Amino acid sequence: MGDAAPRPRPGPARSGRAAPGAGRPGLAPLTERGARTRKPPFWKAVHHHAHHAGTGCATGVAGTPGWVQQVSLTFGLTITVLAYTIGGRSGGHINGAVTLGLFAAKQIKAPNGSSEYKDAAPQAVANILAQLLGSTIGSAALSTIVDQKADLTGGLGTNGVSDNYSQGEAFFGEIIMTFVLMYVVLETACNPKNAGNIVLAPVAIGFAVYLGHVVLIPIDGCSINPTRSFGPAVVASAQGRTESSRWKDWWVWTFGPCLGALIAVAYYKLVEKVAEFDSTEQQVGTDLEGGGDAAKAFEKVSEFAGKMAADGQANPCEGLENAAQLELFVDHSKKVVEHIEHQAKAHEARVLTAAARKQLQEIDDTAVGGPGGDE
Repeated sequence: MGDAAPRPRPGPARSGRAAPGAGRPGLAPLTERGARTRKPPFWKAVHHHAHHAGTGCATGVAGTPGWVQQVSLTFGLTITVLAYTIGGRSGGHINGAVTLGLFAAKQIKAPNGSSEYKDAAPQAVANILAQLLGSTIGSAALSTIVDQKADLTGGLGTNGVSDNYSQGEAFFGEIIMTFVLMYVVLETACNPKNAGNIVLAPVAIGFAVYLGHVVLIPIDGCSINPTRSFGPAVVASAQGRTESSRWKDWWVWTFGPCLGALIAVAYYKLVEKVAEFDSTEQQVGTDLEGGGDAAKAFEKVSEFAGKMAADGQANPCEGLENAAQLELFVDHSKKVVEHIEHQAKAHEARVLTAAARKQLQEIDDTAVGGPGGDE
């Protein structure tokens, strides 16, 4: 038997090079949001060690019928089990790309409770260093169980681009699937609007990891986690388990996942802004139609304005009997100003939407030969 079993299907990874990686999410503890990183980095190293159950599976079944599904399920289920088990102790930071994304989204807190970049940066760096250590220790432990002859991946599950794909294609694949994983983490484990479903967050994240492996194992073995890929590459190189350099494609499984995670954070922030605007416009509509505070304030201030015009008063505060009435007048006036601002924003959005629809209709009419043109 050689370093790796032959692949039984077209489009496989290079023999001994494409073993699956793990996309371990940076899951928030299920019991307390905001305490994601308060445990010592030591725990993160230990938990990353346990995470190598997936690569252990790959070393025993790579190249056999149905092995992609088996390894993908192993990684997905491992992530779900670990998230439920140790998420409350270490926050589950076992993926360097996800840790980077959580840092960018201000979802990592320093020991003093601050999530500002300058305060949280040392904690994020400590997390990643612990992940690198845990990945290396886990791979070394795996190497004591699976010797070189028994290792069907040829390199303890090290990632490498398949002969049938280019590095650029693999890089793009890593971006896409890490984007999926990172966005799932943000929406299920971090978004306070989904707090009622947080108990199911590990399941959703496990499925995201499974999907990433199903897609990427034939391409580059699936990393979506640079720190997971680091350990096997180090140990396999040190033990001479490679037929070629295990670092040839290092930038694919390092920068691809990191970029995918950051894009997911940017998209998540954009979605939040859009949802916030929609909520504001809906609230303004409720105030107008249901007789809310804004409508009542407008009516009250209109009464004052009408009285001023009838009596010829130059000072709007004249005629107010006490400080309470003056405070009420000021308060209602502020609400009217806020109401007008909200209405202006809503009107601007409707105008822009109408203009965009008109442009799209003109483009559509042109594409089909104009209104009433030939189809």
